[in-house]
Amino acid sequence: MQTTETVRDILRNYEGETPGVKANLARMLMAGKLGGTGKMIILPVDQGFEHGPARSFAPNPEGYDPHYHYQLAIDAGVPEIELDVRLSSDGHLIVLHDKDVDRTTSLRGGAQKYTLAELAVMDARRNTPGWHRTTPIPALSEVVDMCPPDMRFQFEVKRAARDVMHQKAARIKKLIDERDLYERVVVTSSSGTFLRMMRTTSDRVQLGYVCQYRYL
Repeated sequence: MQTTETVRDILRNYEGETPGVKANLARMLMAGKLGGTGKMIILPVDQGFEHGPARSFAPNPEGYDPHYHYQLAIDAGVPEIELDVRLSSDGHLIVLHDKDVDRTTSLRGGAQKYTLAELAVMDARRNTPGWHRTTPIPALSEVVDMCPPDMRFQFEVKRAARDVMHQKAARIKKLIDERDLYERVVVTSSSGTFLRMMRTTSDRVQLGYVCQYRYL
């Protein structure tokens, strides 16, 4: 990988690290709009976004708007984003971290009991100070379409009943076909069963296994 002198200066501080660590640092420092400048924007996604910014940081009302996250990534030149994928009751792929809507909306129950139209008019501002507009739960296709054509995605699929996972595999394959995303998407899951289902839909789909660090 070609690097700038600024990045090489930074990497010299990591001579004691393994080649893999230094290669990953170089890759991150050369990516996006800030590539080569020696600067990075680090987005604290897991604690800052997925689990709610008020839990770990100062109040950040914008952080509760799902579209804010994607647009922030686009504006920062982030080349890849991870999206948690679930299924609505009428079979549409949606982007939602939690299994249910209890924590972020005034409604109760699993997201899978609601249609895409019902999810689209929900207001996920529960316990959120100051954000000025409703924050619906978006369709996966909507998020993909708002991103630039060179954006790459990790679709993370949560464990579920076998029939639900079969539906997810078929729907993801359909979306990848419709948007020609084979070179832009990696489908990941902690469920080996789902990954095998996904493989039966196509041998072209890129797959990845999600595991806890203790298994590495």
